[in-house]
Formats: sequence, structure tokens, C-alpha cells
Amino acid sequence: MGTSILDDNCWMNLLRKFRSMADSIGTGNALLYAASRMLDRSFGGRVRIVKYLITAQPVAALATQLPSGSGAFTLAFIGPDSPLFAEVERPSQVIAARYAQGARCLAATTPESRLAGFLWYVAGAYDEDEVRARFVPLPTGEAAWDFDVTILPRYRMGRLFGYLWRRAASELASAGIKHTLSRISAFNAMSMSAHRRLGARTVGQSIFLCLGSCQVMMSTLSPRWHVSWRDDQRPVVAVAA
Repeated sequence: MGTSILDDNCWMNLLRKFRSMADSIGTGNALLYAASRMLDRSFGGRVRIVKYLITAQPVAALATQLPSGSGAFTLAFIGPDSPLFAEVERPSQVIAARYAQGARCLAATTPESRLAGFLWYVAGAYDEDEVRARFVPLPTGEAAWDFDVTILPRYRMGRLFGYLWRRAASELASAGIKHTLSRISAFNAMSMSAHRRLGARTVGQSIFLCLGSCQVMMSTLSPRWHVSWRDDQRPVVAVAA
């Protein structure tokens, strides 16, 4: 009897969590997320599902509507050898690959010189490091690709997100960039909400099914289907702003 009650309570808690997730990211995305978690645990991380929403947002709005200044933080572009990277869980080879593509990292630090947040962007094609894919923002010379926008938990309730984006947008605008595009996880309600507040609109979506070394991509953008087994077989996904 006690086991039955425990099982019932467990299922009720799972159902409540699922309903809450479905309310925030949609039933379809919630089902995909649940399936991905189950596969990840069952196959020791060798099988997973990744779904991205591809978004575009106007740089001009970011550069004028967000709060100016930096508050108590210092905003500066950092290089690949910055000691600040030791404060976050990013493999050194990933950091090196990003800079090799021409990406820039705008970091925010506290008065104590501790990392508070950062934002990456590249004015050209970007090789994603979570799945095998090369995203190409278009039109060339007028669109950039932003990624890995991170605010450390203790600073998420303040204005740092806006400070970072305002500074990055100003740099992009001065380089003639009119739109910045990005991919956000369809399973991350907080990220989806933050991008919408910045005026982002969804221009496509892609689902990746990763089965060991095999990857299957299904996308609303060209190419709509792609299968690969090696890193040099990345699908090239053109994303027009």
C-alpha cells in the first residue's frame, strides 16, 4: 500500500512538472525534451535530441532601446588566453575553435575582477559546438551570429543582460551589421523569453537526433534533411534575416 501511494505521488509530481513545462515551452517541445532526457539516461549520453529555434533580431533596436552604461560592471572584449575562462565550464578546445572562426567575446566583470557574464558573436559563418552544423547568417556583411550569451546566476535579476547586449549591438552597428541571428534551445523557456523581449522573431527551427557518431538533422531551413557521421560532414544552414 505504501509503495503504491509513493508511486502515485511520484507520477503526480512528474505530471505536474510536465504540465508546467508544456505551459512554458509548448507540449510538443516538452515531449521532445522528456524523450531526450530518457534516451540520454538510457544510453549513457550517446543518444540525445537537440531542438533549436533560429531567431533574428534587429541590431538598431538593441543599440538604442536597452539601458546604456554598465552599472558597477566593466565591459571589455577578452582574448583566448583570458584567465576569466577558468571561471566557467567551457573546454579550452571549444574556446580556441571559436576564436579561430573570428568570434569575439564581450565579458562583464565585477569590481573584484570576477566574471559576471559574457556574450559571443561572429560576423560570418559559425560552426556550432553542441551539434554538427555550420550556420551562415545572411545577407553577408549585414548579419552576424551571436551565441553562448551567459549571465552567472547571482547577476540574472539585474540589468547586466541589457548592458551586454547594448554594448555588443553598438559594436555590431558600427561595423554595418543590421541583424544578429542565433539559435536558442527550444527546451529553455528562460532563454526564449529573454530573446522575445529583445524583439527576436523565429525564422526557422532545426532538430538534431544524435545516435553515437551518427547525426540526423531535420530543419525548416535548407538543407531540410542531413545525415552525417564525421565532423567534416557538417550541414551548412543558411539563415536569412
